[in-house]
Amino acid sequence: MKKNIDIAKLNKLRKLRKDEKETSILGSDYVERLRAHHVKLNPGTEWAQAGPLSGDGSDAENEAGVDDKDTDCNDDILQTNEDIVVKDGVKLLPGLLEFSKLVDANAEDPSNGPINSIQFHRNAQLLLTAGLDRRLRFF
Repeated sequence: MKKNIDIAKLNKLRKLRKDEKETSILGSDYVERLRAHHVKLNPGTEWAQAGPLSGDGSDAENEAGVDDKDTDCNDDILQTNEDIVVKDGVKLLPGLLEFSKLVDANAEDPSNGPINSIQFHRNAQLLLTAGLDRRLRFF
């Protein structure tokens, strides 16, 4: 049984429509559109995609400039429970620091006063803010 989802009914689902006349879509289309919308809002997650697992390690890794030494180093980090955070007083290594500008976290429900505290959930998909207006907000 295929489920139809009404995307014209709720405001938060209207952004998934491809044209204004569209009112309902199949569940599989809904999932695809949600994923595409997430990718659009959160760019730069290509590093989290699992690459092809090839035993020879020739084509894909050599074209990307990845060699066995780099992958061994990454595997070593995953095999230990030592601290990998830089301690105080140690400067960052010179080089390129990449960043990307994101949409304001509280754009949907801005605070009436200054924000005193923020806390991210471990998986970075949930944000808690607390402000002088004495309200806790989840984003």
